[in-house]
Amino acid sequence: MRSLSELLLKHPVPGLRQAERRKICAETISKLIGLPIKQNQIALDNEILSLSVSSVIKSEILLHETKLRELLSASGVIVKKVR
Repeated sequence: MRSLSELLLKHPVPGLRQAERRKICAETISKLIGLPIKQNQIALDNEILSLSVSSVIKSEILLHETKLRELLSASGVIVKKVR
């Protein structure tokens, strides 16, 4: 009988790549604006970055949208729109 770790090596864990992309986005935004953003406050779907933060923080992020998209694309995360 195979162990669970052997099975997981052959099959990717669903949602792992999405979680990694959200983590990269959260870290990049936190460094850019100087405020902590949690991974669970971010949703990334069809290259659209949605943020569940206060309006003041969202406005600050939107002011730096072009720089944010550049930093994320350098990290391998493609974002076309931030909302």
